[in-house]
Amino acid sequence: MKQQVEKAGSLPRIPAGEIEAVVTSKLREFLQDEAGLNTIVGNTNQGADVYIRHAKKLADEITKQPSLVKPLLSKVIISAKKITLIISRDALHQALNLDPPMHDSPIKINAKIHLQRCQGEKKLILTNGQSQQEDNINPTLVKAVSRAYVWNQMLVNGEVDSIKALAEKENITSGYVSRLLPLAFLSPNLIEDILDGKQDPNLSIDKLC
Repeated sequence: MKQQVEKAGSLPRIPAGEIEAVVTSKLREFLQDEAGLNTIVGNTNQGADVYIRHAKKLADEITKQPSLVKPLLSKVIISAKKITLIISRDALHQALNLDPPMHDSPIKINAKIHLQRCQGEKKLILTNGQSQQEDNINPTLVKAVSRAYVWNQMLVNGEVDSIKALAEKENITSGYVSRLLPLAFLSPNLIEDILDGKQDPNLSIDKLC
């Protein structure tokens, strides 16, 4: 996603994890907005109920597999008070198993933001109608849970046959994989709370692993 991010004006360095967390949050909100999708997609041969079902499934999947976000985005523009996601209409139709659109005019999603320093780190906070719970999204936790899920799937699907092989493939240590892997087996409710920023603000990887 790094290559797709464009900064408008002079901005301090923003951790990539913060940008990814905000982008993922806004994409999930967009994909779960039935009325908004109906307005953008319009009438299709497949029917609204079909693409809305695909959209909700995709909204869940992008939190577990961040790599699914990149194909949808043409660009992300960040200014001092706003973030703009530019979504490819053609890519959206492909992701929702729809016929190609009549035109590929970009879809723009805007959200107000502000930078806030928290425990010595810069946090990118959504301020456009977001609840305090959503402001509590912890990019480190979200990334760790997502990686654990992907790694577990790689083991289950036989893509790798051991933690050691997985660590070598990901160019990290076996100890790090072993430490994070249990996050793939957290309760569904806790995983959902972490992805939505509704977890205990004091919750950390150390407390979960």
